Amino acid sequence: TLEGRRLRFWATAEREDICLADAARDEAFQEESLPLGSFGEDFGENIRCGNVYEAVPALCRALVHARQEGAGRLAPAAASAPTRRVLEMGAGMGLPGMWAALEGDQVVLTDANLATLELIRRSCILNEVSAAGVRELSFGETPEWLRGSFDLVLAADVIYEEGQAE
Repeated sequence: TLEGRRLRFWATAEREDICLADAARDEAFQEESLPLGSFGEDFGENIRCGNVYEAVPALCRALVHARQEGAGRLAPAAASAPTRRVLEMGAGMGLPGMWAALEGDQVVLTDANLATLELIRRSCILNEVSAAGVRELSFGETPEWLRGSFDLVLAADVIYEEGQAE
């Protein structure tokens, strides 16, 4: 459960790589590997594929708090207002974006790692999240579809090594 939403997701087989207090393995699902073609050249990115880090629940808590407080663009849209467009960059498992989609937002979940994108697609199906698109995107790229208007941009755990923020 993540801020009142029960989310099921495809992830690493190692429990210690899931930083969610009440995460539990669903024994009804058989462990499954991704096709080798899903993995890129960056060994570190491949290892992190399927992990959930501490910033994920913190970001979802911040979204809940902002909605409750009615804080600007984070506040829930009025019933007659158009749905918010949300971009999650470096989505990893895409949990904040899926959470936002289940709250009524139109979400685009992005990551550069193809294996991660496959896990996000599977998790969206598992949670019946139809208001989310999944797209490949690396930081620094500006494809045409990205030039549209987004009301909110999310990013959790996108910096792993010293110097990456520079």
